[in-house]
Amino acid sequence: MKEYEGRYAYYLMNDTITFVTILTKHIDLEIAKEIIRDRIMFSGDDDANLLVDNTRIKTIDKAARDYFGSEESNQKLNIMAIYANTTLSVFLANFVIKISMRKYTVPIRLFTDKNKAIEWIKSKN
Repeated sequence: MKEYEGRYAYYLMNDTITFVTILTKHIDLEIAKEIIRDRIMFSGDDDANLLVDNTRIKTIDKAARDYFGSEESNQKLNIMAIYANTTLSVFLANFVIKISMRKYTVPIRLFTDKNKAIEWIKSKN
């Protein structure tokens, strides 16, 4: 296993999945860019099968949402599951997926059960 803790997210990679736990409650454009930059650096030469835990997030500003939906943030990404377990985190994740990430060229899905998210990622590989 490989791990890295940035200022705004914790990254853990096992054989097939990169787990990203967002550590901050509020995401603006600069924070979003740093999270993506760290994820790309952490993934190295491999495309990531990503499971993002967004349960701590309370707000994501529009510029950050737009950036998460950009081609730049799609780099080195194979598949992405987002885990959310509260009403607010589910709402925010759905909003970002349906509005900002609708142009994603990789499969992306929201889950309220982390184990089902892991199963889904494994079924796509």
